[in-house]
Amino acid sequence: MTVLHLALAQMTVRAGDVAANLVAAGRLLAEAMAATAGAGVDLVILPELWATGYDWPVIHTHAAPLGEGLWLDMAGLARAHGVHLLGSLPLAAGGRVYNAAVLFDPAGAPVAQYRKTHLFGPMDEPAHFAAGDALPVFDLPWGRTALALCYDLRFPEQFRAYAAAGATVVLLCAQWPVRRIAHWDVLLQARGIENQCVVAACNALGEAMGNPMVGHSAVYGPWGETLAHAGETESVAVARVDLASVMQARAAFPFLADAGW
Repeated sequence: MTVLHLALAQMTVRAGDVAANLVAAGRLLAEAMAATAGAGVDLVILPELWATGYDWPVIHTHAAPLGEGLWLDMAGLARAHGVHLLGSLPLAAGGRVYNAAVLFDPAGAPVAQYRKTHLFGPMDEPAHFAAGDALPVFDLPWGRTALALCYDLRFPEQFRAYAAAGATVVLLCAQWPVRRIAHWDVLLQARGIENQCVVAACNALGEAMGNPMVGHSAVYGPWGETLAHAGETESVAVARVDLASVMQARAAFPFLADAGW
């Protein structure tokens, strides 16, 4: 695959209203497929905790192992639309609950999983989630890919570790508040520039524990160029990503090599 067509499904996440969120996700997936009917879409990204929002009783009620509960619903959405689908949900594993991003392939099979490493104290994440302890990179049809979740964006060493492991694309799901949205825009672009990679991030709309969110889902290229931006309304942003641009950028300005890679 030399070109990746991806869509950011910037949805209003209604905290605690799983039924409404499932309907919204399905509607936006249908919109994404319709918007790319000519070229086709390879990947759709949903926000962080897209089905539960930050409602702790609901999160614990719906925490499930892969292959059960909301994970089955998400796999069904990927299969129904014939597309790779990424989003985060509460994962029950080993007696713990994780905020996990999972990528399903068009057949509904999980092909990549990441457990949030940096838990956000102001949202009480450390009291409810266990922290992940791995930074995996995956070989996917469009190339070496890594996953991240919201607060991880503030930790450049995580993204540098991904680049060092050969990642050319980083996909991120978030519930990032409006009060720090300027940080979001700058940090996403910076992670693309400093690691010469593609960064694609889907943020939510709605409210999380009293914190309003405003979207700004975006895709940035290895030179920091804006490939897509969703603005501040519920919408689908589509990007055409030339995957060769990453290696071209790294060859034209090889500062990563000067770091000893």
